[in-house]
Amino acid sequence: MSLMATPGHTMQDVTTLVRTGEGLVACTHMWWPADGPATHPLAEDQALLDESRARLLVLETALVVPRPRGTLRAPSLTGCRHERPGPRPGTRGEGV
Repeated sequence: MSLMATPGHTMQDVTTLVRTGEGLVACTHMWWPADGPATHPLAEDQALLDESRARLLVLETALVVPRPRGTLRAPSLTGCRHERPGPRPGTRGEGV
């Protein structure tokens, strides 16, 4: 397991990387689940977020686990369009 600095969503964001039998898995806030938006509506810096996404995909990531929920196969991440999910249970909708 290792951490990779991936600013953009916030300037302090990190992605947790784990090598598995299926390949590299990334737990990150850089993408929303499959039903979420491609452009991050809460990103502090979308251009920097796009750079962080590109740096991660160069690592041939097999699976992305976006928070707060779901998983995405990495090849399907480019050019996806989605709607923003609603607030998580137990929150007041202050963001993700």
